[in-house]
Amino acid sequence: IIDIGANKGQTIDFFKKIFPKSKIFAFEPSETYNVLKKKYHLDKNIQLSNIAIDHKKGKKKFYYHKFKSHNTSGLSGFYKINKDSKDHLNLRSPERNKILKEINFSYFVNCMSLDDIFKKKNIDLLKIDTQGNELNILKGSKKLLKNIKFIRLELMLYDYYEKSYSVSDIETFLKKFNFKIFNILEVQQNPVNFKTDWIE
Repeated sequence: IIDIGANKGQTIDFFKKIFPKSKIFAFEPSETYNVLKKKYHLDKNIQLSNIAIDHKKGKKKFYYHKFKSHNTSGLSGFYKINKDSKDHLNLRSPERNKILKEINFSYFVNCMSLDDIFKKKNIDLLKIDTQGNELNILKGSKKLLKNIKFIRLELMLYDYYEKSYSVSDIETFLKKFNFKIFNILEVQQNPVNFKTDWIE
């Protein structure tokens, strides 16, 4: 199993319950990598990496945020939070000006593509949750995609970030590799405008 955007290990724990003997390769470039190290350092079947996965090798600006949330670290990624968002609930609140001062800080992270890391490896499950960078990751996995059975990813449909992709963008790309949508596991609806914020 490859877990890209492992955050604090929520999906690692989920996968380990179902597939207790599985080998998991987890990638997390944010500060929560230290949480993962502490949590899984004794598990030889979990291999952790602090690099970011993208479409090619290099360095790239990674954005993080300081406002209080139940999982602020899970909102970090390669795209800035959209300050003009009409769907972002916090930016519609009376605390808007305060929140705007607490977003879009950045540092550079090392990036690699999955094709750089995994050569001729059979993968049962690829999970991607990277706050809008999913398509770039897939584009850097063209060789590996031929050896992947299932993909689970989160797709942002709202204007939380400055960039997002549509369902058709992802589907059109993956059709070239004989993938098709099997199931929509989760749908998050915006409680203010009733649009769909994201799907998994």
